Amino acid sequence: MKSTTILSALCALLTACSVRAENPPAVQPTDRTDTEESESIRAFYGPGENNYLIIYPVRGEKPAPVYLWGHANSDGKTPPSAEDISPAMVSRLNERGIAVISWESVPQVKTLQDVATCEQDLETVYAWLLENAARYNLDMDNLFIGGMSRGTVVSWRFANEQPGRVRGVFYAQGLPKGAWADGKERPLAYVTTQSPPVVFTYRDGMETTDGHSPRYGQRIVDRYRELGIGDRATLYHSQGKALYTQAPEFILQHLK
Repeated sequence: MKSTTILSALCALLTACSVRAENPPAVQPTDRTDTEESESIRAFYGPGENNYLIIYPVRGEKPAPVYLWGHANSDGKTPPSAEDISPAMVSRLNERGIAVISWESVPQVKTLQDVATCEQDLETVYAWLLENAARYNLDMDNLFIGGMSRGTVVSWRFANEQPGRVRGVFYAQGLPKGAWADGKERPLAYVTTQSPPVVFTYRDGMETTDGHSPRYGQRIVDRYRELGIGDRATLYHSQGKALYTQAPEFILQHLK
């Protein structure tokens, strides 16, 4: 009974604050070949129907730093997907010379096994990007991890697991209540003295009772401080819809 309650809480809380882009890019090929359009490239990193990613590249002589982003769960009325990304956020980053990649795995995370599957898929995504970096003009030595809600839950382990692999983390509505649902303090356990710089942004203030309260991100900030690396962790709340305003400067400030 306890495990059922935990999994139900995970699903509900990851769903509670998902947002679909008002005008998501229309990228829906029907075959297994990569699809290149003027503004985006859809490619498969694995054999499954959900093993795909969408690249918003930056053309130029130098490889572009990478912001690898994971989408939120949906409200349950419409299926979520990697297409659910803000065009304004993509444009803002591309204009500053930063490539954006939205990746897919289990679209609607409902169980801890779903989280584990996404974590495994993210490792495959990373390997695929390393292999194809030259083709898509990607600087994988300057990899930044991002996401909204669900996307933060399924990427936090990756962001911390191998020191030096990730240059920084920029999360919106990060590590919500559902990320802590099993009672094992998993998000805190991944933090070490070698964890990368991280920024959390939230729509509401600390007083909110929403499952995406800034209080959850503050727990990570506090752990950074306990480990003597508090200068690497920043949290912004009461941002409304402007959740990615600081992302370009954060990324550019932390390039190799």
